Amino acid sequence: MITFVPLAKNCFAASRPIPPVQVFLEDSTYQIYGCCAGEFGGSLFFYNKRNKRLYFYNSECVYQVVYYHNSYYVFDDLYTYDYTRISNPEKLIELKYKDRRFGCNWWTQVDSLNSYEKSRYQKIDGLYEYKPNLKESSLNSFVYNDTLFTILSTDSSTYLAIHQGDSLKKVQKLLDKKIWFHHTEYYEDAGRRIVSFSATSTQWNSETKAATDMANSGFVIIQGRKIEIAEYPTKRDYIIQ
Repeated sequence: MITFVPLAKNCFAASRPIPPVQVFLEDSTYQIYGCCAGEFGGSLFFYNKRNKRLYFYNSECVYQVVYYHNSYYVFDDLYTYDYTRISNPEKLIELKYKDRRFGCNWWTQVDSLNSYEKSRYQKIDGLYEYKPNLKESSLNSFVYNDTLFTILSTDSSTYLAIHQGDSLKKVQKLLDKKIWFHHTEYYEDAGRRIVSFSATSTQWNSETKAATDMANSGFVIIQGRKIEIAEYPTKRDYIIQ
């Protein structure tokens, strides 16, 4: 069942640390952090807090890491949205002690990991990659009722999908429209996940010599089975079926 209710203005403002290094997840074993060098992509690091060893692989630009069913699910958003499932971080490339700095990319000499270039494309046991449709944008992923969900937006709709066997399955439509965004941030508050999104763009008409600035912003609140989406000028509430 889908219901619609109003929300108060000035509800939430999300803020998270930004590169050069961002911690995405920390549990009893690992601190997981990464960075992005723009078009060059980046790297994701797994620091084992127990034995002090450090592992990494060349990722794209990571924006979220979720632990689910004994694996780490990594969500990238450089040119397209990619999902990576890592079942054993210690099968990744081990970073030697002498190279432990905030290295990020694989191409430039400054603050780089190019000495590991030979390992860049090696096959890694326990690392599986899969992608949504190229037209789909991933807004946020979360675990509820022992299920990993992702909110996806396409050219014509926004919907909820679940991860099954390293693939995605659409389970519920949320909006009959696209949510336009370039950037997202999220944080947890009192049992709720608050996700903010924003986008800006300028369209130039060479015939009229006129430019049009466009912007979009809003937020999503995920709490149990309830998903609230607020986007200027519309707002919708949903119940996960």
